[in-house]
Amino acid sequence: MVDGGLSRAAAERLVAAGAAGVVVRQDGRTCGHVGAATIELEPRLAGAADAFAQASRDGNRALVAEVVAAVAPAPGLRVLELFAGGGNFTRHLTAAGATVVANDVVAPAVTLPGARFEVGPAAETVARLAATGARFDVVLLDPPRTGAREVVAALAALGAPRIVYVSCDAATLGRDLELLAAAGWAPRRAAVLDVMPQTPHLEIVAVAERGGAAAPATPPAPAARS
Repeated sequence: MVDGGLSRAAAERLVAAGAAGVVVRQDGRTCGHVGAATIELEPRLAGAADAFAQASRDGNRALVAEVVAAVAPAPGLRVLELFAGGGNFTRHLTAAGATVVANDVVAPAVTLPGARFEVGPAAETVARLAATGARFDVVLLDPPRTGAREVVAALAALGAPRIVYVSCDAATLGRDLELLAAAGWAPRRAAVLDVMPQTPHLEIVAVAERGGAAAPATPPAPAARS
């Protein structure tokens, strides 16, 4: 990705030199590309240069395993996945037989059988689903660093007994878990993954369920770089 001015001829030279594609951004917005707009990162997962992806395959593998264990997908399980991105978690949930309604502001590049994608802001999607009487067994959310304050209050209408919250910011996670606790979801456990070794960045997978006492977090688990 090039953030700033770049001539098409220069982008074409980069592609000719071996780059799969060049995405050009100006003023914070994507304004064009030369070559491939997306590449296959893993099976059933495509990524673009200006889209978020985990820093390593091993780190992502550890994160996905933790999320899948927390959701416990099985045939017939109804999952609402908010901030789903390109479907990094979605593909594993549907492969296990879960029925997934996934949401983000942009549809993924790869269509995943077993998942219905709702495009738009997460809060608007939750309100729309609640208005139709939709119900879910699990809500999985992986918001940006700013958290999901605008979504949490609306989740009660969906009737999900379990919420799995993936966070890259402990402060906003703590704030949102307090909001969930006030709405009746008790934090059960939290796993901390060091997916970017030698940096201060962590991923946290927290589980909250209706009723019961809270449980302590597990210590950080290192994830080797690929």
